Amino acid sequence: DNPVWDVRNYGQQGGNEFITKDFSIPGEYKLRVNVSGPYELIAYGQGGDESNIHPDTGLSEAINFSENGAREININIGIKYKGYIIKYDLNGGHIRGTTKTAYYQMAEVGRNVYIITQKNRSFLYPYHLPVEKWTTNPDGTGTVYMANQTVTGGLSSVGDVVITLYAQWEKVDNYTVRYNRAGPSELITGNMSDDHVNFGDVYQVRNNEFTNPNAEFAGWNSNSAGTGRSFYEGQTLTDVWDGDPYIEDYNGYGTTYTLMSSPIVYNLYARWRQTLYTFKYESTPYNQWTVDVISNPDHPSTSPTGGLPEGNTNNWAASKPVVGAKFKITKINDDGSEGEVVSQAVSKEHGQLYFKHMLPGDYYLIEEETPDGYFPIHGKWTIKVRTDTFTGDLVIADATKSDSTMKDLGRYLYSGKSANLAIPNEKMNFNKVTLSVRISDPNPEYASINQNFRYKLTFLGRDFEPMKNMSFNYIGQNVTGVANANPAPLDGTIETDENGVAYITLKHGQQIQIQNAVSTSKISVYQITDGGDVYTQTNESGFAFNPDKAVGVTVSEPSGNIQVIDYKIMNFSPVPTGIHHMNNKSILLGVGVIVFLMLVAYSVYVRKRRYHRMNLSEDRDIYASRMVPKGVKVDAYQEDQTEIKPPVGGPSPGIRNPHHRSRDSTDLQLPIWMVSDTG
Repeated sequence: DNPVWDVRNYGQQGGNEFITKDFSIPGEYKLRVNVSGPYELIAYGQGGDESNIHPDTGLSEAINFSENGAREININIGIKYKGYIIKYDLNGGHIRGTTKTAYYQMAEVGRNVYIITQKNRSFLYPYHLPVEKWTTNPDGTGTVYMANQTVTGGLSSVGDVVITLYAQWEKVDNYTVRYNRAGPSELITGNMSDDHVNFGDVYQVRNNEFTNPNAEFAGWNSNSAGTGRSFYEGQTLTDVWDGDPYIEDYNGYGTTYTLMSSPIVYNLYARWRQTLYTFKYESTPYNQWTVDVISNPDHPSTSPTGGLPEGNTNNWAASKPVVGAKFKITKINDDGSEGEVVSQAVSKEHGQLYFKHMLPGDYYLIEEETPDGYFPIHGKWTIKVRTDTFTGDLVIADATKSDSTMKDLGRYLYSGKSANLAIPNEKMNFNKVTLSVRISDPNPEYASINQNFRYKLTFLGRDFEPMKNMSFNYIGQNVTGVANANPAPLDGTIETDENGVAYITLKHGQQIQIQNAVSTSKISVYQITDGGDVYTQTNESGFAFNPDKAVGVTVSEPSGNIQVIDYKIMNFSPVPTGIHHMNNKSILLGVGVIVFLMLVAYSVYVRKRRYHRMNLSEDRDIYASRMVPKGVKVDAYQEDQTEIKPPVGGPSPGIRNPHHRSRDSTDLQLPIWMVSDTG
């Protein structure tokens, strides 16, 4: 009779699906568990390490839920697999990168079973080749199952058992060492004969007999990509082939692994040290794959054909070059960090980049300096430098980027059969953005027209990345039609920090117009100064109350409209700050003599201090203000000197500044010099 809460699909497909149920009616409830597929509930038990679900009904015991209850109820659900396990014993081998010697497969009683393939790179038995055969005995006897075979009805008629199958292998006793020129025979001349090696024999690596007129020999490697095992001339060892039957290579699209076949031929590829050529070109946001080229004046092509470029990689340069970009190529450490610098280059007149003394391999490509007027690169490319099969040139065959905001490398064709990757930079386009402030009552009797309003500006790129350490020039202006406006601010520059943040201070009737806001970037403005109701508008859309005091715009394309952000402050009431003032109150006291023939008047000054405190630790450039009646003397000093020391050449902290007397419509600037212990 208890209400039932159904919980379904818990742990579906190996996941952990947590379900929360709200009970609006107090009372006793039961948890019901439905188990399907090749699983079943185990026997019931009340203990904390037993299953608390009855397998016959799928229900728990009744659980009391009361309002405002503080109990935590744990319910254990015990299930077991009711099928059987197939254990694929690698029979001398192991799973690559581990010490595990078997692979396991779950199967349901009565269902067909698909026998797995043995030609799996994860299954490694050095100096052995897989033969795609599994048997019920380690020596190959018993029932034989071939890889990819479908066994009707499965391997067992009962559950809760383990069926073991053993892999069978072909042992390799000898192999051939072959020396590969690693490039076209038309360019790289010479021949080297094969060597036949028995397993365990001492072998000496041969001296190079190939000649490459464009490169310097730099040893041998076990794959053409240069990312395998490296060997030097005359090296003596017993395992020139380490017994791994899978050869790593690169096919132009990605890394491939090829299983050797008997008889084994183990290739050693010549490593040629030469110049890696590419170029730097100007891309657009909409077309980053097509790279327009011109003939490279440094290495003009001799091919008479038109249309697609032909020849070598360095015969071509950018038709829209980016000049003066500085790059470095580094090794990649085992932990993924940047290794030592291998080569550096600066893009020339036509964007040409010549990275000298390079070898095939995987590297980081990093743009260290970006020319003015182009988007800087935040991140690095992982590049695959390979030897081109047709020309023997080193090329950037593939690249992946570390940051999604980076451009993909562009591709240009050469030799009619090959391609090389070139490096794009997107040119910045600019538009103007205006920021202004005004108060609702510009009466000069109100000191708020002289109030400093502090604004935080955050500059974000097209993909919302911070525009770090950039300079934006602005022109100081007055807001049109605003009465009693303060003089226009001086022209200046806004400098962003590591977070793309900068600050500006404006007064009533002032505005700045940023001249070089980057098109498609984002600018958000936040008013830091408190003390009034903030109304904002963009592009003369009409002022609206803005309790968040923040506005954001996307900068238009160069041909688009100038973005305008206007702030209007109403009901302004300054927030007390860390300034105290001393009111001089004169009390005239008269003292009379008997016949009042003489009046003696004198003044007694009673000085009363009023203190106003403010914590300036939040922002080193905070501007604080306090409305003070005219004629009042004002000074400022630091109360808390904890962890504060005087700056070099500045006044000591805690020493009051000289008195200043407030006047009509005049800001008193009382700087307090402070430097932290960290400088």
